[in-house]
Amino acid sequence: MRYYDAYESARSCCPKEDYKKDYAAILESTFDNAFNIVYDDIEFEYEYGSNEFTPIEKVRVDSVINYTSSMVVDGDDFKTFIFMPDFPKPRLGMKFKWGENYWLVISTNTDESLSTSAEVRRCNNVLRFFDQYGNKIYEPCIIDTTLRFTKNIENYPITIGSNEEKIWCQRNSRTELIKPNDKFLFGTPNQRVCFRVYGAGTKNVLNTETMNDNSPSLTEIYIHHYQYNRELDDLQEGFANAYAYQFSLDISDCPTSYHVGDTGKFTGTIYKGENVFEGSIVWTSSDPKVINVDAEGNFSILQDGQATIVASMEENNLVTASLNIEVDTEDSYEVVVSPDIEYILQGNTQEFSCYLYKNGEQQQGDFTFKDNSINVPRDNYNLNIIDANHFSITNYKKYMYNPITINCT
Repeated sequence: MRYYDAYESARSCCPKEDYKKDYAAILESTFDNAFNIVYDDIEFEYEYGSNEFTPIEKVRVDSVINYTSSMVVDGDDFKTFIFMPDFPKPRLGMKFKWGENYWLVISTNTDESLSTSAEVRRCNNVLRFFDQYGNKIYEPCIIDTTLRFTKNIENYPITIGSNEEKIWCQRNSRTELIKPNDKFLFGTPNQRVCFRVYGAGTKNVLNTETMNDNSPSLTEIYIHHYQYNRELDDLQEGFANAYAYQFSLDISDCPTSYHVGDTGKFTGTIYKGENVFEGSIVWTSSDPKVINVDAEGNFSILQDGQATIVASMEENNLVTASLNIEVDTEDSYEVVVSPDIEYILQGNTQEFSCYLYKNGEQQQGDFTFKDNSINVPRDNYNLNIIDANHFSITNYKKYMYNPITINCT
Protein backbone atom coordinates (compact mmCIF):
# COMPACT_ATOMS: atom_id res chain seq x y z
CA MET A 1 0.00 0.00 0.00
CA ARG A 2 1.17 3.50 -0.78
CA TYR A 3 -0.02 6.74 0.73
CA TYR A 4 0.67 10.34 -0.07
CA ASP A 5 1.30 13.34 2.09
CA ALA A 6 -1.11 15.94 0.78
CA TYR A 7 1.20 18.78 1.69
CA GLU A 8 4.25 17.20 0.06
CA SER A 9 2.22 16.20 -3.03
CA ALA A 10 0.93 19.71 -3.39
CA ARG A 11 4.48 20.99 -3.44
CA SER A 12 5.83 18.33 -5.81
CA CYS A 13 3.11 16.79 -7.99
CA CYS A 14 -0.50 15.75 -7.97
CA PRO A 15 -1.21 12.30 -6.42
CA LYS A 16 -3.27 11.50 -9.52
CA GLU A 17 -0.12 11.52 -11.61
CA ASP A 18 1.52 9.03 -9.26
CA TYR A 19 -1.51 6.76 -9.52
CA LYS A 20 -1.29 6.89 -13.32
CA LYS A 21 2.38 5.98 -13.28
CA ASP A 22 1.78 3.11 -10.86
CA TYR A 23 -1.12 1.81 -12.97
CA ALA A 24 0.94 1.94 -16.14
CA ALA A 25 3.76 0.06 -14.42
CA ILE A 26 1.38 -2.61 -13.10
CA LEU A 27 -0.27 -2.96 -16.53
CA GLU A 28 3.08 -3.41 -18.23
CA SER A 29 4.32 -5.93 -15.69
CA THR A 30 1.14 -8.03 -15.88
CA PHE A 31 0.85 -7.98 -19.69
CA ASP A 32 3.46 -10.67 -20.22
CA ASN A 33 1.86 -12.91 -17.58
CA ALA A 34 -1.67 -12.74 -18.99
CA PHE A 35 -3.13 -15.97 -20.35
CA ASN A 36 -4.67 -14.17 -23.35
CA ILE A 37 -1.63 -12.32 -24.67
CA VAL A 38 -0.75 -12.52 -28.37
CA TYR A 39 2.75 -11.69 -29.58
CA ASP A 40 3.46 -10.21 -33.06
CA ASP A 41 0.52 -12.05 -34.71
CA ILE A 42 -1.87 -9.10 -34.85
CA GLU A 43 -1.13 -6.27 -37.28
CA PHE A 44 -2.75 -2.84 -37.46
CA GLU A 45 -3.28 -0.41 -40.30
CA TYR A 46 -0.80 2.27 -39.21
CA GLU A 47 -2.14 4.83 -41.69
CA TYR A 48 -5.93 4.84 -41.75
CA GLY A 49 -7.33 3.61 -45.08
CA SER A 50 -3.92 2.72 -46.55
CA ASN A 51 -4.29 -1.10 -46.42
CA GLU A 52 -0.68 -1.23 -45.17
CA PHE A 53 -0.11 -3.07 -41.90
CA THR A 54 2.60 -3.44 -39.27
CA PRO A 55 2.83 -5.99 -36.42
CA ILE A 56 1.91 -5.09 -32.83
CA GLU A 57 4.43 -6.33 -30.29
CA LYS A 58 1.81 -7.61 -27.85
CA VAL A 59 -1.96 -7.47 -27.49
CA ARG A 60 -4.32 -9.03 -24.96
CA VAL A 61 -7.42 -10.56 -26.54
CA ASP A 62 -10.65 -10.99 -24.57
CA SER A 63 -14.07 -12.33 -25.50
CA VAL A 64 -17.00 -9.92 -25.67
CA ILE A 65 -19.89 -10.20 -23.22
CA ASN A 66 -23.46 -9.37 -24.23
CA TYR A 67 -24.69 -6.90 -21.62
CA THR A 68 -28.32 -8.03 -22.05
CA SER A 69 -27.69 -11.72 -21.41
CA SER A 70 -24.24 -11.77 -19.76
CA MET A 71 -23.28 -14.40 -22.31
CA VAL A 72 -20.26 -14.52 -24.59
CA VAL A 73 -21.17 -12.99 -27.97
CA ASP A 74 -20.06 -14.98 -31.03
CA GLY A 75 -16.62 -15.72 -29.65
CA ASP A 76 -15.05 -16.14 -33.08
CA ASP A 77 -16.46 -12.90 -34.49
CA PHE A 78 -16.31 -10.42 -31.58
CA LYS A 79 -13.18 -9.69 -29.56
CA THR A 80 -11.75 -7.03 -27.27
CA PHE A 81 -8.17 -5.97 -27.99
CA ILE A 82 -6.32 -4.50 -24.99
CA PHE A 83 -3.22 -2.51 -25.91
CA MET A 84 -0.19 -1.18 -24.11
CA PRO A 85 -0.46 2.51 -23.11
CA ASP A 86 1.91 3.59 -25.89
CA PHE A 87 -0.31 2.14 -28.66
CA PRO A 88 -1.93 4.74 -30.97
CA LYS A 89 -5.42 5.77 -29.97
CA PRO A 90 -7.96 3.35 -31.55
CA ARG A 91 -10.59 4.94 -33.78
CA LEU A 92 -13.86 3.63 -35.17
CA GLY A 93 -13.12 1.83 -38.41
CA MET A 94 -9.46 1.11 -37.56
CA LYS A 95 -8.49 -2.09 -39.35
CA PHE A 96 -6.46 -5.07 -38.06
CA LYS A 97 -5.16 -8.29 -39.58
CA TRP A 98 -5.04 -11.45 -37.50
CA GLY A 99 -4.46 -14.81 -39.11
CA GLU A 100 -6.56 -15.13 -42.26
CA ASN A 101 -9.03 -12.43 -41.23
CA TYR A 102 -9.46 -8.69 -41.09
CA TRP A 103 -11.05 -7.00 -38.06
CA LEU A 104 -12.73 -3.61 -37.68
CA VAL A 105 -13.00 -1.49 -34.54
CA ILE A 106 -16.70 -1.03 -33.71
CA SER A 107 -16.30 0.50 -30.24
CA THR A 108 -13.46 2.02 -28.21
CA ASN A 109 -12.60 2.52 -24.56
CA THR A 110 -9.66 4.90 -24.33
CA ASP A 111 -7.98 6.76 -21.51
CA GLU A 112 -5.20 8.98 -22.82
CA SER A 113 -2.93 8.18 -19.90
CA LEU A 114 -4.05 4.73 -18.75
CA SER A 115 -5.43 1.73 -20.62
CA THR A 116 -6.56 1.50 -24.22
CA SER A 117 -8.94 -1.12 -25.56
CA ALA A 118 -11.24 -1.59 -28.52
CA GLU A 119 -14.06 -3.92 -29.40
CA VAL A 120 -13.42 -5.43 -32.82
CA ARG A 121 -15.53 -7.52 -35.15
CA ARG A 122 -14.31 -10.01 -37.74
CA CYS A 123 -14.83 -9.14 -41.41
CA ASN A 124 -16.72 -12.14 -42.76
CA ASN A 125 -16.74 -11.12 -46.43
CA VAL A 126 -15.34 -8.67 -48.96
CA LEU A 127 -16.85 -5.97 -51.17
CA ARG A 128 -15.57 -6.24 -54.73
CA PHE A 129 -16.08 -3.25 -57.00
CA PHE A 130 -14.32 -0.90 -59.42
CA ASP A 131 -13.15 2.68 -59.17
CA GLN A 132 -13.88 5.13 -62.01
CA TYR A 133 -10.77 3.98 -63.89
CA GLY A 134 -11.51 0.27 -63.77
CA ASN A 135 -9.11 -0.59 -60.92
CA LYS A 136 -10.37 -3.54 -58.89
CA ILE A 137 -11.06 -2.77 -55.22
CA TYR A 138 -11.25 -5.42 -52.51
CA GLU A 139 -12.64 -3.99 -49.27
CA PRO A 140 -13.11 -6.27 -46.21
CA CYS A 141 -16.60 -5.95 -44.78
CA ILE A 142 -18.96 -7.30 -42.15
CA ILE A 143 -22.27 -8.77 -43.28
CA ASP A 144 -24.44 -8.41 -40.18
CA THR A 145 -26.07 -11.77 -39.48
CA THR A 146 -27.42 -10.85 -36.02
CA LEU A 147 -30.88 -12.34 -35.48
CA ARG A 148 -33.56 -9.86 -34.41
CA PHE A 149 -36.62 -10.66 -32.30
CA THR A 150 -40.04 -9.07 -32.14
CA LYS A 151 -40.75 -9.14 -28.39
CA ASN A 152 -38.92 -9.75 -25.16
CA ILE A 153 -40.64 -13.06 -24.40
CA GLU A 154 -39.38 -16.55 -23.67
CA ASN A 155 -40.26 -17.98 -27.09
CA TYR A 156 -38.39 -15.68 -29.39
CA PRO A 157 -40.16 -15.55 -32.77
CA ILE A 158 -37.49 -14.62 -35.30
CA THR A 159 -38.19 -11.59 -37.45
CA ILE A 160 -37.44 -12.58 -41.03
CA GLY A 161 -36.56 -9.69 -43.35
CA SER A 162 -37.32 -9.47 -47.05
CA ASN A 163 -33.92 -10.80 -48.12
CA GLU A 164 -32.25 -7.75 -46.66
CA GLU A 165 -28.78 -7.40 -45.16
CA LYS A 166 -26.67 -4.73 -43.50
CA ILE A 167 -22.98 -4.31 -44.25
CA TRP A 168 -20.33 -2.53 -42.22
CA CYS A 169 -17.03 -1.43 -43.72
CA GLN A 170 -14.33 1.13 -43.13
CA ARG A 171 -15.21 4.64 -44.29
CA ASN A 172 -12.36 5.64 -46.58
CA SER A 173 -11.68 7.09 -50.03
CA ARG A 174 -12.50 3.75 -51.65
CA THR A 175 -15.81 3.02 -49.95
CA GLU A 176 -16.92 6.63 -50.52
CA LEU A 177 -17.21 5.61 -54.19
CA ILE A 178 -20.13 3.28 -53.38
CA LYS A 179 -23.37 4.76 -54.67
CA PRO A 180 -27.08 3.93 -54.33
CA ASN A 181 -28.15 1.03 -56.60
CA ASP A 182 -24.59 -0.35 -56.90
CA LYS A 183 -24.52 -4.15 -57.07
CA PHE A 184 -22.26 -6.62 -55.22
CA LEU A 185 -21.72 -10.35 -55.62
CA PHE A 186 -21.11 -12.72 -52.69
CA GLY A 187 -20.75 -16.47 -52.30
CA THR A 188 -18.71 -19.09 -54.10
CA PRO A 189 -18.15 -18.77 -57.89
CA ASN A 190 -20.69 -21.49 -58.70
CA GLN A 191 -23.29 -20.13 -56.25
CA ARG A 192 -23.08 -16.35 -56.51
CA VAL A 193 -25.80 -14.22 -54.98
CA CYS A 194 -26.33 -10.60 -55.91
CA PHE A 195 -27.30 -7.69 -53.66
CA ARG A 196 -28.09 -4.09 -54.55
CA VAL A 197 -27.68 -0.99 -52.38
CA TYR A 198 -30.94 0.71 -51.49
CA GLY A 199 -31.55 4.15 -52.98
CA ALA A 200 -30.79 5.72 -49.60
CA GLY A 201 -28.83 2.76 -48.29
CA THR A 202 -25.46 4.28 -47.39
CA LYS A 203 -25.03 5.66 -43.88
CA ASN A 204 -21.94 7.89 -43.67
CA VAL A 205 -23.17 10.26 -40.97
CA LEU A 206 -21.25 8.83 -37.99
CA ASN A 207 -18.22 10.95 -37.09
CA THR A 208 -15.49 9.89 -34.69
CA GLU A 209 -14.85 13.59 -34.08
CA THR A 210 -18.06 15.57 -33.76
CA MET A 211 -17.13 18.51 -35.99
CA ASN A 212 -15.00 16.58 -38.48
CA ASP A 213 -17.00 15.00 -41.31
CA ASN A 214 -13.82 13.35 -42.61
CA SER A 215 -12.86 11.72 -39.32
CA PRO A 216 -12.29 7.93 -39.37
CA SER A 217 -15.43 5.90 -38.89
CA LEU A 218 -17.61 3.07 -40.16
CA THR A 219 -19.96 3.07 -43.10
CA GLU A 220 -23.24 1.14 -42.93
CA ILE A 221 -24.72 -0.09 -46.21
CA TYR A 222 -28.23 -1.52 -46.49
CA ILE A 223 -28.70 -4.00 -49.33
CA HIS A 224 -31.34 -6.36 -50.67
CA HIS A 225 -31.38 -9.36 -52.97
CA TYR A 226 -31.17 -8.60 -56.67
CA GLN A 227 -30.83 -10.56 -59.92
CA TYR A 228 -27.32 -10.94 -61.33
CA ASN A 229 -26.64 -10.61 -65.06
CA ARG A 230 -24.52 -13.35 -66.64
CA GLU A 231 -23.54 -11.07 -69.56
CA LEU A 232 -22.45 -8.07 -67.46
CA ASP A 233 -21.35 -9.64 -64.16
CA ASP A 234 -18.11 -11.57 -63.68
CA LEU A 235 -19.41 -14.52 -61.68
CA GLN A 236 -16.00 -16.20 -61.52
CA GLU A 237 -14.10 -13.28 -59.99
CA GLY A 238 -17.14 -11.89 -58.14
CA PHE A 239 -17.40 -8.43 -59.72
CA ALA A 240 -20.78 -6.99 -60.68
CA ASN A 241 -21.08 -4.96 -63.91
CA ALA A 242 -17.58 -6.05 -64.91
CA TYR A 243 -18.24 -5.44 -68.63
CA ALA A 244 -19.10 -1.79 -67.98
CA TYR A 245 -15.59 -1.29 -66.55
CA GLN A 246 -13.62 -2.97 -69.35
CA PHE A 247 -10.96 -0.50 -70.45
CA SER A 248 -8.69 -0.93 -73.48
CA LEU A 249 -5.92 0.97 -75.24
CA ASP A 250 -5.50 1.31 -79.01
CA ILE A 251 -2.17 2.43 -80.53
CA SER A 252 -2.61 0.71 -83.89
CA ASP A 253 -2.10 3.95 -85.87
CA CYS A 254 1.55 4.23 -84.75
CA PRO A 255 4.12 3.15 -87.41
CA THR A 256 6.21 0.04 -86.70
CA SER A 257 9.44 1.02 -88.48
CA TYR A 258 11.70 4.06 -88.19
CA HIS A 259 15.18 5.27 -89.11
CA VAL A 260 17.96 6.69 -87.00
CA GLY A 261 17.36 10.37 -86.41
CA ASP A 262 13.57 10.21 -86.67
CA THR A 263 11.59 12.05 -84.00
CA GLY A 264 7.90 12.39 -83.26
CA LYS A 265 5.18 11.59 -80.76
CA PHE A 266 3.28 8.35 -80.19
CA THR A 267 -0.49 8.65 -79.80
CA GLY A 268 -3.20 6.32 -78.59
CA THR A 269 -6.86 6.13 -77.60
CA ILE A 270 -8.41 4.82 -74.38
CA TYR A 271 -11.79 3.08 -74.58
CA LYS A 272 -14.28 2.23 -71.85
CA GLY A 273 -16.29 -0.51 -73.45
CA GLU A 274 -16.85 0.81 -76.97
CA ASN A 275 -16.75 4.51 -76.00
CA VAL A 276 -13.71 6.80 -76.04
CA PHE A 277 -12.56 7.60 -72.48
CA GLU A 278 -10.70 10.79 -71.58
CA GLY A 279 -7.61 9.57 -69.73
CA SER A 280 -3.85 9.96 -69.74
CA ILE A 281 -1.40 7.55 -71.39
CA VAL A 282 2.13 6.89 -70.10
CA TRP A 283 4.77 5.64 -72.57
CA THR A 284 7.91 3.56 -71.93
CA SER A 285 10.58 1.94 -74.11
CA SER A 286 12.09 -1.51 -73.55
CA ASP A 287 15.45 -0.23 -74.90
CA PRO A 288 16.04 3.53 -74.45
CA LYS A 289 19.36 3.18 -76.31
CA VAL A 290 17.42 2.37 -79.48
CA ILE A 291 14.25 4.43 -78.94
CA ASN A 292 14.12 7.04 -76.22
CA VAL A 293 10.59 8.04 -75.24
CA ASP A 294 9.28 10.24 -72.43
CA ALA A 295 6.08 9.68 -70.46
CA GLU A 296 4.06 11.89 -72.84
CA GLY A 297 5.07 9.82 -75.91
CA ASN A 298 7.70 12.14 -77.44
CA PHE A 299 10.38 9.92 -78.97
CA SER A 300 13.72 10.02 -80.75
CA ILE A 301 15.36 7.18 -82.68
CA LEU A 302 18.99 6.81 -81.59
CA GLN A 303 20.46 3.69 -83.23
CA ASP A 304 19.69 0.51 -85.17
CA GLY A 305 17.88 -2.26 -83.37
CA GLN A 306 14.51 -3.25 -82.01
CA ALA A 307 12.48 -1.96 -79.09
CA THR A 308 9.02 -2.53 -77.64
CA ILE A 309 7.01 0.58 -76.86
CA VAL A 310 4.46 0.09 -74.07
CA ALA A 311 1.51 2.42 -73.51
CA SER A 312 -0.24 2.28 -70.11
CA MET A 313 -3.31 4.03 -68.78
CA GLU A 314 -1.98 6.39 -66.11
CA GLU A 315 -4.88 5.81 -63.72
CA ASN A 316 -4.90 2.00 -64.23
CA ASN A 317 -1.56 0.46 -65.21
CA LEU A 318 -3.20 -2.90 -65.94
CA VAL A 319 -4.65 -1.39 -69.15
CA THR A 320 -1.78 -1.55 -71.64
CA ALA A 321 -0.91 -1.92 -75.32
CA SER A 322 2.48 -2.55 -76.94
CA LEU A 323 4.18 -1.94 -80.26
CA ASN A 324 7.28 -3.73 -81.62
CA ILE A 325 9.40 -1.29 -83.63
CA GLU A 326 12.30 -1.98 -86.02
CA VAL A 327 14.97 0.66 -86.59
CA ASP A 328 17.43 0.65 -89.53
CA THR A 329 19.56 3.15 -91.47
CA GLU A 330 18.28 2.57 -95.03
CA ASP A 331 15.54 4.84 -96.34
CA SER A 332 12.32 3.16 -97.41
CA TYR A 333 9.91 4.62 -99.95
CA GLU A 334 6.29 3.70 -100.55
CA VAL A 335 3.49 4.96 -102.78
CA VAL A 336 0.22 4.89 -100.87
CA VAL A 337 -3.15 5.10 -102.61
CA SER A 338 -6.10 5.50 -100.28
CA PRO A 339 -8.68 4.39 -99.52
CA ASP A 340 -7.54 0.80 -99.97
CA ILE A 341 -10.64 -0.66 -101.63
CA GLU A 342 -11.09 -3.03 -104.58
CA TYR A 343 -14.58 -2.18 -105.77
CA ILE A 344 -16.93 0.72 -106.55
CA LEU A 345 -20.67 0.17 -106.51
CA GLN A 346 -22.65 0.94 -109.65
CA GLY A 347 -23.74 4.58 -109.76
CA ASN A 348 -21.13 5.71 -107.22
CA THR A 349 -18.04 7.90 -107.55
CA GLN A 350 -14.97 7.19 -105.41
CA GLU A 351 -12.17 9.72 -104.88
CA PHE A 352 -8.60 8.53 -104.26
CA SER A 353 -5.47 10.24 -102.93
CA CYS A 354 -1.92 9.28 -103.91
CA TYR A 355 1.25 10.28 -102.02
CA LEU A 356 4.86 9.24 -101.69
CA TYR A 357 6.04 8.22 -98.19
CA LYS A 358 9.66 8.20 -97.05
CA ASN A 359 10.32 6.23 -93.86
CA GLY A 360 6.65 6.51 -92.99
CA GLU A 361 6.40 10.29 -93.53
CA GLN A 362 4.34 11.86 -96.31
CA GLN A 363 6.40 13.71 -98.95
CA GLN A 364 5.64 16.52 -101.37
CA GLY A 365 5.50 15.33 -104.98
CA ASP A 366 3.28 15.36 -108.09
CA PHE A 367 1.92 12.23 -109.72
CA THR A 368 0.69 11.43 -113.19
CA PHE A 369 -2.22 9.03 -113.53
CA LYS A 370 -2.71 6.78 -116.56
CA ASP A 371 -5.52 4.34 -117.28
CA ASN A 372 -3.94 0.97 -118.20
CA SER A 373 -7.14 -1.06 -118.03
CA ILE A 374 -7.46 -3.96 -120.48
CA ASN A 375 -10.74 -5.40 -121.80
CA VAL A 376 -12.91 -3.14 -119.62
CA PRO A 377 -15.66 -1.34 -121.59
CA ARG A 378 -14.84 2.41 -121.56
CA ASP A 379 -18.50 3.33 -121.42
CA ASN A 380 -18.85 1.57 -118.05
CA TYR A 381 -16.66 3.99 -116.05
CA ASN A 382 -14.87 7.33 -116.11
CA LEU A 383 -11.43 8.39 -114.76
CA ASN A 384 -11.29 12.03 -113.63
CA ILE A 385 -7.93 13.64 -112.74
CA ILE A 386 -8.59 16.12 -109.93
CA ASP A 387 -5.04 17.36 -109.25
CA ALA A 388 -1.48 16.03 -109.01
CA ASN A 389 -2.37 13.89 -105.98
CA HIS A 390 -6.06 13.08 -106.43
CA PHE A 391 -8.29 11.34 -108.94
CA SER A 392 -11.75 9.82 -108.96
CA ILE A 393 -13.50 6.95 -110.72
CA THR A 394 -17.21 6.84 -111.52
CA ASN A 395 -18.91 3.48 -112.04
CA TYR A 396 -21.67 3.94 -114.63
CA LYS A 397 -22.40 0.27 -115.23
CA LYS A 398 -21.40 -2.92 -113.45
CA TYR A 399 -18.62 -5.00 -115.03
CA MET A 400 -17.30 -8.04 -113.08
CA TYR A 401 -14.75 -9.68 -115.39
CA ASN A 402 -11.65 -7.46 -115.48
CA PRO A 403 -10.39 -4.75 -113.13
CA ILE A 404 -9.70 -1.08 -113.80
CA THR A 405 -5.94 -0.52 -113.60
CA ILE A 406 -4.65 2.99 -112.87
CA ASN A 407 -0.88 3.59 -113.03
CA CYS A 408 0.36 6.23 -110.56
CA THR A 409 3.83 7.62 -111.33
